[in-house]
Amino acid sequence: MINDIHNIINFATDKGVTGYHKPEDIDNEVHAVSTDLWQSFYDEYAITKKVSSYMVPFEVKDNGIVVNSNGDAVMTKEIEHPTLVLDAVTSKEIHIRERFQWGKEINDPISPPSIEYPICLFASKSSNLYNIEVLPASISSITVYGLEKPKKPVWTYIIDGNGRRSFDSTATNPDGSTYQDIEWSELLFNDIRNRVLKVMGINLREGQITQLAEQMKTETE
Repeated sequence: MINDIHNIINFATDKGVTGYHKPEDIDNEVHAVSTDLWQSFYDEYAITKKVSSYMVPFEVKDNGIVVNSNGDAVMTKEIEHPTLVLDAVTSKEIHIRERFQWGKEINDPISPPSIEYPICLFASKSSNLYNIEVLPASISSITVYGLEKPKKPVWTYIIDGNGRRSFDSTATNPDGSTYQDIEWSELLFNDIRNRVLKVMGINLREGQITQLAEQMKTETE
């Protein structure tokens, strides 16, 4: 998808619809749009099946996280939004708590955290990795499921003898970056494309985009 967006923008440039945009600037705008889209779906993820299906590419699992004797653990993957925590040994759910709930429940004289009703708190982050508190501390390891944020898309290219850049997914860019496509489903391509064009100040109606795509197809055949 990232190549499709570059092609549309570059073709629009060739036709005088817009000025020149550096590949890295296009990548940055696509990443900003992708991140904004992720954030807009974030709150609806757990309750809307349609949104949940869109977020599948960002579902991740951090397995076998070791919990020390004090009930402390550190994640090994960058999960932005934890959705489920399980005891890695028994597969029993460990209930995620917010800070205000945590203080109340660990001091509950009637039903404190136990093997039958374990709880955890995503306390803070170190180097983008969550520090987790788990009770009871007898739990030895946990598995965390959640959502990661979109990776920055990277359009990679080679430069021909005329100094013209052309797409090559196997190339390494001068800054050392390698190819990374947009992770969203193809179903959202038109939405992402239109958002990118808008933030880059390229004002094209749907009909014009279709016309450009057809011209581009014809000229490359």
